[in-house]
Amino acid sequence: MALLLVFVRGRVLAARERERTNRQAALSQQLGQDITQMELFMRAAYMLPAHDIRRESAVVRDRMRRITEQLNTLEADLRGPAHYALGRGHQVLQEYEEARKQLETSLSVGYDRPEVHYTLGLVLGQLYQKGIVESRNEVDPQRRKKQRMKLDAELLTATRTHLEKSAGTQLDSAKLVEGWLHYYQDNEQKARQAAQAAQADAPWDYQPVLLQLTIARRKADSLYFQGKVSEAATTDRQVEALLDQLTEMARSLPIVYYARVGYLRDRLFQDLFEHRDMDSRVDSLMAALDRLRVVSPHSTYVFTEKAAAYAYFARQKLVRGEDPRPVAKQAEVALAEAEQAGVPSGQLVILRNTINDSMLVEHQCRLPARGILPEARLLVANGSSQPMRSPLCPALL
Repeated sequence: MALLLVFVRGRVLAARERERTNRQAALSQQLGQDITQMELFMRAAYMLPAHDIRRESAVVRDRMRRITEQLNTLEADLRGPAHYALGRGHQVLQEYEEARKQLETSLSVGYDRPEVHYTLGLVLGQLYQKGIVESRNEVDPQRRKKQRMKLDAELLTATRTHLEKSAGTQLDSAKLVEGWLHYYQDNEQKARQAAQAAQADAPWDYQPVLLQLTIARRKADSLYFQGKVSEAATTDRQVEALLDQLTEMARSLPIVYYARVGYLRDRLFQDLFEHRDMDSRVDSLMAALDRLRVVSPHSTYVFTEKAAAYAYFARQKLVRGEDPRPVAKQAEVALAEAEQAGVPSGQLVILRNTINDSMLVEHQCRLPARGILPEARLLVANGSSQPMRSPLCPALL
């Protein structure tokens, strides 16, 4: 009798598990259609001429709202596919922190699928690259080194782990998976080969081009740091060609303009210290920021980047014995716009100090009446490396 009860109970549990599996498969299929529609819709939006994408984003958010409502009606062990769908929605909107939370939740409730690991690997990779860019603003080498070590420990390792778990599976973007994995494993040649193969398989897709751009940017920066200026300049031309190609393919994709602005800002900084004329680079940077403002009007990044770029430009004018005040006024306008747009006060203070520190030694600056600065080189050479807690120097305004 006891054996019969055990047998019956086992059959009942097996039947429940089959039912749960079937329900999860049906839910995954239904949500998979939602994911496909969201991605195709936003991809079409990104390919249109540069325009404000908030209207299209609102359509995706409405679809995500319905998925959330559905998620709240599901049993706990069936919620994994819904969290994954929400993560993909945030990813396509380039909201990587929110995407990370949903994807990690999907895994935590048992939805351990290759596509979840792949998407989470890409999302963590984007957060890692963002952290690398932000760490460059740290002027203290020791702090910058600690930030990099923290990023490697918290994000780079996890990025590799999740991409490795998705490698070798039958995903539509298998070559792209392979390329990103090689990139984060520091195998530049294999990463480039995989990216080119992915582009050949899907020439309409901007993602393989984005990977090639990311590879080329890192290579160019590495060559500059090694002092191989000629080779770096050759790679820079590849970067610029890939930026142009990416812009043609996805004219309303914000990350395209973030990438262009980041590239131009870094090269502007090099122009300053290698004594190259900045005028054309500043014009290109401002054009890219204006285009970014078109596709992403809510971004405060536009104003902070303008202020930083004008700071570099003003410093070059000071070093050359020219009057930096007109450019400093443009920096102050950008700071005022940033404040009005809601940039945190701490960030504004840092930007203001950066502008001051770019040009001044003390809290007051010395400008002859004619605006010609014979002492400019001495001022910069002896300048303090410590940020100054003061408003933008009135003499520059």
